[in-house]
Amino acid sequence: MAYVNADALVSTEWLAEHLKAPDLRIVDASWYLPFMKRDGKAEYAQGHIPGAVYFDIDEISDTDSKLPHMLPSPEKFASRMRRLGIGDGNRIVVYDGSDNHLSAPRAWWMFRVFGHTDVAVLNGGLKKWMAEGRPVEDLPPLPRERHFTARRNDLLVRDVEQVRANLASGREQVLDARSKGRFDGSEPEPRPGLRGGHIPGSKCLPAATLTDPATGLFRDGPDLKALQSQEKKDFLRLCGADLRLVPAVPYANPEHYAHQARRLVERMNAGAPGSAWFANQFDNTANRDFHQATTGVEIWEQTGGRIDGFVCATGTGGTLAGVGRALKARKPGVAIALADPAGSALASYVNTGELTSEGGSITEGIGSSRITANFRDAPVDYAWSIPDSESLPWVHELMAHEGLGVGGSSGVNIAGAVRLARELGPGHTIVTVLADGATRYQGKLFNPAFLRGKGLPVPEWLERAFPEPA
Repeated sequence: MAYVNADALVSTEWLAEHLKAPDLRIVDASWYLPFMKRDGKAEYAQGHIPGAVYFDIDEISDTDSKLPHMLPSPEKFASRMRRLGIGDGNRIVVYDGSDNHLSAPRAWWMFRVFGHTDVAVLNGGLKKWMAEGRPVEDLPPLPRERHFTARRNDLLVRDVEQVRANLASGREQVLDARSKGRFDGSEPEPRPGLRGGHIPGSKCLPAATLTDPATGLFRDGPDLKALQSQEKKDFLRLCGADLRLVPAVPYANPEHYAHQARRLVERMNAGAPGSAWFANQFDNTANRDFHQATTGVEIWEQTGGRIDGFVCATGTGGTLAGVGRALKARKPGVAIALADPAGSALASYVNTGELTSEGGSITEGIGSSRITANFRDAPVDYAWSIPDSESLPWVHELMAHEGLGVGGSSGVNIAGAVRLARELGPGHTIVTVLADGATRYQGKLFNPAFLRGKGLPVPEWLERAFPEPA
């Protein structure tokens, strides 16, 4: 990935190669919010990257302050680093055990505040390290004290008076890294007694959105701009939607959009009973049942029962499960196939019974890392993980030669249909779904610069249509 400040990160591959370098110091800075019910120090004791020392964010702070996690004095920071065996001239790599680099960047910043600039965050963190089968240990380190010089760089810190002055001057942009709900005060703070809302003039950039949940890696610039296509967001607003952007995090995280939506509906109904409804589209099986009663029947009738296979990707799982059940009820031998984007775990689940995933995808709205209620009983016979390099050319092919402008999920569906056709052989009828329109994804799927940045193919006609500026 193309990072602007590449020196701020190291890969798991790099760390594995340099694990025994004499000047390297590895720091586990795992820390969690109270509602997460995880203990960073206890998890460190159970297993950590070999040689790592534990950076206690709660203790390496100004513990005399009434506010949590205020910066310690230079003297205290230097003392704690000496005890950890970290000294001048060391190359430092910081990691944590969260899904989205929750606390490692905090420790990275503190090192820089106190003048130590040769420090990087482990991209993907402990989770990626362990997923790759790399070594961990539970042995307590025995560091030798080293001299650490701490000189506070006030250019990297703003106090409350400077922030107040900035309200009038507007010289600096304040970013709020909390969730959107905490930013706008629509959800409670995780710590009791704190007010909701944000500093006037600040902008919300939830820290969790900076990590790709499919890979655990920090997103690069083009990826951040394309978290969701601007066209899709604009279309929703055009339809009158109150669009609330939230972090892209795993379902197990309380900040996942489904959990936030449920909490929002509960708060709205508490104030005005009956004013809101939570569709729960992933786990409300009315979704699957409707497709079984309508979409599957329509496909059966329009093909005159002459159908040998149906294939599509899944978001909620309702279409695949509902259509599959309807067709199997009428023709038990019909083949039902899942086309799964790279980075999703569903194809692995169908084939092996385990929810594992590899890679990532620029497609939106499909794939999952969990088994939804709608997908649970889907009668799937075949399942494939479809890389973007295979699905995207079908999107461009349909536009150039069929005049059909479709989005990324339709490309995955077509690629799956081709695979199913090869599996069944000539003379069979296979049905899939063209689920979305191209205009909602123009800035990604039909943007040569974006595609090149992702290492994806760009057809000649698209290069001609959008030439690079001279």
